[in-house]
Amino acid sequence: MKTKLLLTAMAISIIGFSACKNNEKATADSAQNTQEMKQNNTYSLVVSFISIGQGVDSKAIEQYDEFIAQFEKDNKVKINLEKVPWGREGEVDYCIDLNDLDKKTAQKFLTKSEELLSNNNLIKVEKNASCVHKR
Repeated sequence: MKTKLLLTAMAISIIGFSACKNNEKATADSAQNTQEMKQNNTYSLVVSFISIGQGVDSKAIEQYDEFIAQFEKDNKVKINLEKVPWGREGEVDYCIDLNDLDKKTAQKFLTKSEELLSNNNLIKVEKNASCVHKR
């Protein structure tokens, strides 16, 4: 009787230990997946050129494209930019990743972008955001 009780207790302990190990692995895998998703979907800057029934501000888009080209030239860098069109009236998201730039240059780009775009109600600017319209 004592032998059966001892064997049962050992079996329960082994099963419990295995379950804990599997749970730790699942938690680690989940954390890694979350990190990968964050890296793939989060951008340093997301600029959305929106429309309220009369199209986007095409001059603002042109000015921002010129600003990016000039910034790249002046700072000898390449801005990682994905343009994601999403609407019928020319709506587009500029999903910008600045992780390849040094901190000073990245901050300079963010500051100048905000200065250029902040006074326009047809432009939405978000830092460390998802590119929601990206498929």
